Amino acid sequence: MVHTIAMTSTITQLGQSRVELKISVPTGEFQSFVDAALKDFTAEAEFPGFRKGKAPAQLVQEKIGEFALYEHAAKNAAMKFFADAVTEHSLDPIGKPDVEVLKLAPGNSFEFKAVFFVMPDVKLPNYRSIAQSLKPEYHSVSVSEDKVQEALAWLQKSRRTYTDVSRPAQTGDRITCDFTILENSKHVEHETQKDFMFVIGEARVLPGFEEKIIGAAAGITTSFTLTIPDNYWNKDIAGKIVNCNVVIKKIGQTHNPILDDAFAKSISKFETMDALRANIAKGLEAEEKEKEQQRFRTLILKRIDEKTEIDTPALLVEREQDMMVHELRHAIEETGIDWRTYMTQIQKTEDEIRNEFASQAKDRVRFALILDAIAKKQAIEPTKEEIEQEANKALARFKNPQEAEKTIDVTALISYTKSVLINEKVSRMLENIALGK
Repeated sequence: MVHTIAMTSTITQLGQSRVELKISVPTGEFQSFVDAALKDFTAEAEFPGFRKGKAPAQLVQEKIGEFALYEHAAKNAAMKFFADAVTEHSLDPIGKPDVEVLKLAPGNSFEFKAVFFVMPDVKLPNYRSIAQSLKPEYHSVSVSEDKVQEALAWLQKSRRTYTDVSRPAQTGDRITCDFTILENSKHVEHETQKDFMFVIGEARVLPGFEEKIIGAAAGITTSFTLTIPDNYWNKDIAGKIVNCNVVIKKIGQTHNPILDDAFAKSISKFETMDALRANIAKGLEAEEKEKEQQRFRTLILKRIDEKTEIDTPALLVEREQDMMVHELRHAIEETGIDWRTYMTQIQKTEDEIRNEFASQAKDRVRFALILDAIAKKQAIEPTKEEIEQEANKALARFKNPQEAEKTIDVTALISYTKSVLINEKVSRMLENIALGK
């Protein structure tokens, strides 16, 4: 229990980083808030025969009523004394408190309670020892010739050309067509296309669709049935028989460029295919190293987390779930797919998607708390120059400073940038400890 001249407060731990503060404000101290509330109402009051704010206080009090006056006073007093109690108990609140008035009456003390989440204590294990034990888990990275060939094949595919032909369609041809898909004589949503192009053999349409087109000629209309696999993404037709009506407009014969020095020059700064191949291998190796680094850093955090004691705040997990849904929605919409259409396709509600993120969200919250605790213990802080440099990278996306100011909360950007840099520094430190660097 904490006593001050103005109040008495007691704290109760509710678990999962939730606490309850009960606060009692003496009658005399609370009366000052009642007087201030009356002044607030008087300043805004308008009465016949008086200028705004000049009516007698007694007249104002009679009009607004005692309940409204005390309610206004209680709101302001609760804000002030909650902040005082938080400071007295050295708490770090998360989010807004749920406040409940326990006693509010003339001539009495003002009493209320506030329930809220706080940042939890993080009891770290010997994270250095844990990191050092994981060195054998690090995988060396190499790039196979097959991976290089796959990348070259993708480049070759991206530069291929097509020539319209009048012969029947065959594997490798690009088909331009209109088609409708019906199930029980009803059009299937998302499965009707106009001027749709696909290459036979690349499996971009319904399973079995491409095989039915082989041998057909441009200018004809063909119809056929397909049995859709049970695991097909569109659950409306998965496991069902559908009717396909297809109008073939064009057949294009595919021409792949030769992978030679001329090709290398046409798509890059390199003079020879060998130089292009070496650059691709170097780029692939860098990608694989980055993936392995991320995997290894996550493994270190998982092992530390297993021996870390944290009463994880549910509020932080819920916020992280919201963030993950937002990230997924943004990624989906970036591909040009409407969010509602996506949810229809996977036959899930936003709440169901959110709930599926619960475990991963909890891991992300715990990892963030662990990184923050280690940073404090190791006194790891980015320099002012590092923060400015990283923040400027984000601001560089805008055409001018005025546009950036309208779009970005600079204070929030600085805070976020600092957090990202701290996490990177701690992650790098743990990785170096693990690898003996």
